[in-house]
Amino acid sequence: MARIFVVDNREQPDPDPQRPIEGVKAMFADFYPEVATADTVTTPRGDDTVIEFRRRAGTKGEATGIQIPDVLALCDWRPVYCKEGLPVVLVVPDYTGLEALPYPGDIKPGYYTMPELVALLRAHAHHPEAVHFIADMLEP
Repeated sequence: MARIFVVDNREQPDPDPQRPIEGVKAMFADFYPEVATADTVTTPRGDDTVIEFRRRAGTKGEATGIQIPDVLALCDWRPVYCKEGLPVVLVVPDYTGLEALPYPGDIKPGYYTMPELVALLRAHAHHPEAVHFIADMLEP
């Protein structure tokens, strides 16, 4: 009876048959960070056991009180929010806290479509802090 692990819809061999599932999950998380918070689903397949690490749907923008589904987890790379008929690909939350300072490069809070994101990156091409901030906002 073999264990077959499924990560990101791809079957992976059992890296250590003696290790418990949570231990294997921790090993995979080193290479697939989303596995660290994934749900574990076990199903039999013939004489084998399939252990799937399913990514959890998260939220972004919770600090603003607006919950925005993690587009990558819920829609398989298809955004669910649109602005002027175009999909929203970047959400920059409103400033929060008593010491709310402008974002790097004076990037404004809001919903950005792909053309707006490209324009934002071009406008801040020589401002590394702003580009790094945008990259952080794009991370799932």
